[in-house]
Amino acid sequence: MEITVYDPTGAMVEGSVVEPSQQLELAKLKGLVTLPVDPSLLPRNPVGGFFLRYWGQHGVPFIGQVPTYGCAMLVWATPEQSVLHWSARIMRYAGEAERAANRRMNGVLRMVAASEVPGSMNGGLRPEGGVDLSQLGPADEQAGWSVGGTCGIQPTIDGYIAVKLAGACTGIEVHMSAVSVSR
Repeated sequence: MEITVYDPTGAMVEGSVVEPSQQLELAKLKGLVTLPVDPSLLPRNPVGGFFLRYWGQHGVPFIGQVPTYGCAMLVWATPEQSVLHWSARIMRYAGEAERAANRRMNGVLRMVAASEVPGSMNGGLRPEGGVDLSQLGPADEQAGWSVGGTCGIQPTIDGYIAVKLAGACTGIEVHMSAVSVSR
């Protein structure tokens, strides 16, 4: 099963659980973003298996080549889950948008454990390489990009896994981020 995270057309509501299908794949070509999810976790608590947050009009800035952290998220997982999926909606930093419109993006954005969140576990999070922003093509019709990836997890007990985005990037803002877990 998959859960909708972002739909620029407005046809699907964020948080809707859908089955993979040819129609869903066609919607993804129009910008729909979904994440795999274990639907049995969704009714267990407010962040059971899925978390999505919008970060306001100006987003969370990642504006320097110095590592920056932000967009902390929390998701409930059990030992049966082995993959954490993440997605983020990014745009150029408002102060850079016009000046950098024709300049290639630079840097890497990845998911890491947020060990400072009380009551959470790292769940054996194994961060992957992240998204190389220099490989992004032109911005979409909404002047941004949808990016994401996966990380291996190995929770030993039922509990909350806290994560956050980490990046050393040239001038982006994260406007939305989401995580889900699956088997």
